[in-house]
Amino acid sequence: MITVSLYGLYRLKATDAKYEFEGAKDVKHLLTMVEQASGIPYKELKQAVIFVNGSPIDQLDMFSTKLHGGDVISIVSPASGG
Repeated sequence: MITVSLYGLYRLKATDAKYEFEGAKDVKHLLTMVEQASGIPYKELKQAVIFVNGSPIDQLDMFSTKLHGGDVISIVSPASGG
């Protein structure tokens, strides 16, 4: 199982704050699964700050980062304000 936690505005938009998935081969595939489960559009999720086991995906292979059972994913909505 891959555990996904949503933070920031995503936590408010989604039906749940935490999800578990099987079979996601990479971050891109996982985001499509999160979209289906949470109702948050894929386009929005791609703009998030995403961590795989505590490491930001921009320090890994971005959306091609491979995933494995037991991985913990954090998806944080971009900061906004004024």
